[in-house]
Amino acid sequence: MTQAQSVSYNGGMRTKLLTFGARLRQLRESRGLTQSELAARAGLTDQWVSHFEIGRREPTFRNLQALAQGLGVGLSAFDGCLAKQRG
Repeated sequence: MTQAQSVSYNGGMRTKLLTFGARLRQLRESRGLTQSELAARAGLTDQWVSHFEIGRREPTFRNLQALAQGLGVGLSAFDGCLAKQRG
């Protein structure tokens, strides 16, 4: 199963929505960061970052704030993400 889900909108138009984990990974990789580097910037462990990316755990609001700060983005960077991969 992929990290993106297709969702049908108005008249059958299809849009890809990323899971939170996929969006987190996309943002991290676009900044050239490893999971360990992001974890250090966010004050989290590498394992937590990994768990968020693969969807094993969902972040608390405090974790989300720390990740956004570590990535240098606002919380809105995660707007529209699916909470969990469906399937």
